[in-house]
Amino acid sequence: MPIQNFVLRTLLAFATLINSLFIFADTAIQFNGKDSYADINMWQPTGAFKVVVWLGTVPDSNEKVILLSNSISKEFISFTANSIQLQFGSDYPGIWNKMHFEDTRFLEITVKKGELTVSDGINIANMKSPAIRPTSVSYDWLFRRSISYSEGALQALALIDLNDHTNSRNMGFTDNGNASVISQNGDAHLYLHNVTQNDLITGLEVPRPNLPQATNVRELTEKILERYPNRPMIDSNDNNGNEYAWQGNYWIRAYLHFYSVTQDIKYINWAIELANKMLNDTDQERATRQANFINDYTRAPKALLINRDLLAPGWKQPTQGSSVEVLSDGMILNAVMRLVDTIKEQKLIEYDATANNYMSKAVKIIKSHDNSFSVTKNTAINGSYFYVNPKG
Repeated sequence: MPIQNFVLRTLLAFATLINSLFIFADTAIQFNGKDSYADINMWQPTGAFKVVVWLGTVPDSNEKVILLSNSISKEFISFTANSIQLQFGSDYPGIWNKMHFEDTRFLEITVKKGELTVSDGINIANMKSPAIRPTSVSYDWLFRRSISYSEGALQALALIDLNDHTNSRNMGFTDNGNASVISQNGDAHLYLHNVTQNDLITGLEVPRPNLPQATNVRELTEKILERYPNRPMIDSNDNNGNEYAWQGNYWIRAYLHFYSVTQDIKYINWAIELANKMLNDTDQERATRQANFINDYTRAPKALLINRDLLAPGWKQPTQGSSVEVLSDGMILNAVMRLVDTIKEQKLIEYDATANNYMSKAVKIIKSHDNSFSVTKNTAINGSYFYVNPKG
């Protein structure tokens, strides 16, 4: 794999959740700025969220484009060629003159309580304000606010609920310009208004940020440490199972790739550091440090729903309340067991006890999901895990 592609995948692919799939088409829709727009059924995040956009074209430097808005409250997300602005009630936080969307046609917005982060795929900027309240906004219009319409071209859009991935949506256009939506709930739509075949732009490439290239793993490592001085996910006490599954997994795999290329043992140490961090943040381990850590699961193996004194040996995540899912536990343990494989296959004797400890913990965590396996609940699949809720 070319090293620049690995930079892209390692440093930027974490921007999107792995289970939120984009529509890889070479097509964009041009909105005319006069009367064309799109509407979606109202989308409201349940917590922190991301908006990831692939643009077909980028406006002139001072031209403001309304990307999303609420048809009732008129709250919006807008951008220019180098800035971003959001509305939260009577507040209008933004980040100005920090981006170069015209170079990348890529826009990523991350909204957390009190914090806004924006990236064009190369540059990253953030700002903090108590006015930023991710659960207070919702959107149902694209390229329109009230009676004002914006000119621009959209290739693909992802609305990613970081608190509940089942509430995420991904939108794009097929080669013939038909709108297409991926939604786990299956009830989302994307309707185009006053758009004709003449507004179809074809032959586009998927926007690929022109990252400064790294010619070797050493340079790539320097770029990672420049962005994450203490290494990713290590200095945070707030990581949940969702973040470990869909971010931690790939960081460990990146370190193992670095080791395979360089045979530098420090990358094994980095992988172990993160694996230890994740395994020390299971629900049972957190309960030994946090007196108020309780079983508040809304979806979990049945034993945990029946006996509220029990805690999961794995990781809960904020999906549909509080869930313990075999998918997330499996993703985390997938990375841990890849590390075990490397230690065993490379005969790294000094880490053998660590690998054995990881295997023991992995078995315990996976066994906790045994009662969530069935050969009858899904007739289309002869044997599968299912999510258990208090109502059965």
